[in-house]
Amino acid sequence: MKHAQQFIYKTINNTGLPINIYLPSKENTSLITNDYFFVMIHGGAWQAIHPSDSAWQGSFLDFQAAYYADSGFYAASISYRSIDFSTDTTIKDLIADCRDALLFLKTRFGSRRFILLGDSAGAHLALSLALENIQDIYIVIAANPVTDLTLKRWHFTAPDNHTRYCFSPLYQVHPVSTKILCLHGDADKTVDYHLTESFCEKMTKTGNICDFFLIHDAPHAFLLMGYRSTPQQIQSYMSLIDKWLMNHICLS
Repeated sequence: MKHAQQFIYKTINNTGLPINIYLPSKENTSLITNDYFFVMIHGGAWQAIHPSDSAWQGSFLDFQAAYYADSGFYAASISYRSIDFSTDTTIKDLIADCRDALLFLKTRFGSRRFILLGDSAGAHLALSLALENIQDIYIVIAANPVTDLTLKRWHFTAPDNHTRYCFSPLYQVHPVSTKILCLHGDADKTVDYHLTESFCEKMTKTGNICDFFLIHDAPHAFLLMGYRSTPQQIQSYMSLIDKWLMNHICLS
């Protein structure tokens, strides 16, 4: 498994926001793999970097970043400000951090097609970036995403319902160039998979490529290594993603 190189891509009030970068072996790269850059955005209720943190241990999706680097792709996992970073931090700031992380990668490695893989809150951030119609974001893979911030349990993400509505993917559907795959487990007790299904249906009706895979018996955060899924289950989920992914990469 690859080891990461860690960089600070942005500094906020003297607090650095880290990014872990995984470089592929030269013998594994090809014209196809060189065209894409996988970027992982972890979840955890929008908790990542606090001013008091002495170090970032990496994201919960570092396994997936290393997995794709082992397959010959450039890959990274990114941090962002925690939603309680400061008294005035809102979800808009976290999305801006993720956008700046992509700019850091583009500046350092040149133009590539970004493939974002997000989990839970990280999937919400990834979908939010896709809905901005950023040209470099070619694909978003969203695992058990939060799509509706207006629900009471997510009110801490912003001080008012208007802001929550504006940053809820479920209510911001419009045509985008990004291809999207949403995966959700039917055993998820944290985020209702019906909301993800509804988001995908709305996106598809709007003319977007937005596929929905419902995974039987999968809990919330089913992609996290060492959490609720066995390594064998995670490998099966990654194979499912790869089968979908390669079809769309080959279309390019």
